[in-house]
Amino acid sequence: MAWLISRGHSLDSLLNATATEKIFYERSYEMFIEFEESKLKAMAGDSSEKDNPTMGEMFGGK
Repeated sequence: MAWLISRGHSLDSLLNATATEKIFYERSYEMFIEFEESKLKAMAGDSSEKDNPTMGEMFGGK
């Protein structure tokens, strides 16, 4: 929840979010973590194209 608040969401909006919004928030956070982990792997030299998607790929683009 702190991650969402740090990104501009208010505590009230999070507490009053619909189930669909909560799922969206959870998935957004998961994708953020996956993206950060892939950046760390790339910096460590332990990566491949498939393991390191672009931000567009992370959010459904190409």
